[in-house]
Amino acid sequence: MKAITGDEFEKYLVPTRLLKMSWLSTRGDMGRAFLYDDPIFGVFSVNLLFEKFRGNIAAHFEKVYKEIKAFLPEVSKENKTLFTYALTLADLLRLKSGFRKELYLAHKAGSKDRLRKLLKVVPLLKKKYEAMCKAQRKIWLLERKPEGLEALDVRYGSQLKRLDVAAERIKDYLSGKIKRISELEETPRNIYSRTPYRN
Repeated sequence: MKAITGDEFEKYLVPTRLLKMSWLSTRGDMGRAFLYDDPIFGVFSVNLLFEKFRGNIAAHFEKVYKEIKAFLPEVSKENKTLFTYALTLADLLRLKSGFRKELYLAHKAGSKDRLRKLLKVVPLLKKKYEAMCKAQRKIWLLERKPEGLEALDVRYGSQLKRLDVAAERIKDYLSGKIKRISELEETPRNIYSRTPYRN
């Protein structure tokens, strides 16, 4: 395998764990779901509030991040861009995956201290999204023509804008301008079940 691809087969398997988790192996591309999930509505990440999703998702992505980071210096020059892309994705997901869940729980508890801490996470998330956009563009242009990149620009641009909106809503709540963040008061729904979340 190494003679053909330039690196050991086992190295290629590590980034695939960004897409699937062992306890959710039949649920498709988990990494992409967290990547493009709305940071304040959390259409997908709201499922972390349900029992069968209680595995530590952020810790899962953290582990993958550390594994890729450890072997990245050994990767062949030809594959450096590919594995750097995977590392950048893992770096983003280890922070983004639990953001909306923590936001929901902090608001539900009425904890302004926790909301202030989460507000400080937003600029860091934006930096990681910008890095991810650059990494994916680099891979894209190595493998394809530029046509189609506009779709990625829209996806990443919308995430950056929605993070701005999330920060604005949190600030308005903390300042007393609004009495509640209504987006965080929607009843969570388990998209993999007909049973709604119950307190």
